[in-house]
This record gives sequence, structure tokens and C-alpha cells, in this order.
Amino acid sequence: MREPSRSGRGRRGNAMLEFALSFGVLWMFFSGVFQFGYSIYVYNSLTTAVGNGARYAARVDFDDPAHTFVDQVRSMVVYGTPAGDGKAMVPGLTPGHVSVTWTADAKGVPQTITVGVVNYTLDTIFKTYRFHNKPRMTVRFLGSYKT
Repeated sequence: MREPSRSGRGRRGNAMLEFALSFGVLWMFFSGVFQFGYSIYVYNSLTTAVGNGARYAARVDFDDPAHTFVDQVRSMVVYGTPAGDGKAMVPGLTPGHVSVTWTADAKGVPQTITVGVVNYTLDTIFKTYRFHNKPRMTVRFLGSYKT
């Protein structure tokens, strides 16, 4: 019978050490990929929500901009409905994070409407991103103006 080689005993320990080191590097790599992917996903969701709100603002009646109009546009961005009910479409987004501004002609009739996200903070694993006035969209007003 042959005697086992002494050099083979240490190989099991080397494999465990190599696995531990490579697992740490792979874990950091995959965490970074997840963080980047999640950030892109949230930014894309914000862009879609702002676009939907801007398109809604372009076609809705502009009757009482101080209350009804602005609140409906903000609700459209955050919840996807002008009624303002349901779950937020983007995690952590509130109506306070949505800015609605417009330019008007000499008679006060709106010409363009700008909808954007302000002071929105996204917490990921390693970094916190802050979106101020990004994303935003400006559209031409096509709705009816009621005085």
C-alpha cells in the first residue's frame, strides 16, 4: 500500500483561502453592479413619471393653478393618477419632490409647463444620490385656459 503524500494535505487549506479571497472580490463587484443597476432603474422610473406628469399638464384645464392644477400634476407624477391615491410609483417620491412651473404670455395664458424632480434622495448600498431639477421635462400647453 502506498503512503499518502504530505504535500496533498495543505491543498485543501489553499482552496479555502483562495475561495474566501475571490468571494470577497466577487461580492464587491456584484454589489457595485447592483447599485449601478438599481440607480439606473430608479432614474428611469423618475423620467417616466415626470414625462407622464408633463403630458398630463399639457392637456388638462388650467383653471386654478395655485391649488387644483399643481396638485393634480404632482399627484400624476407621484401616483400615476390625478386623484393622488395609491402607492408611489418611485420609492420615496412624494408630491413635495415635484416642481411645476410655467411661462405665460401677457394675458396670463400659459405657454409652456415644466415638470421636474427637486431634492429627491436615493440611498443605495454604498452611495447616496441626490437629484435636484433632474429629470425635468418642458412641454407646450395645449389645454384650455379658464379664468
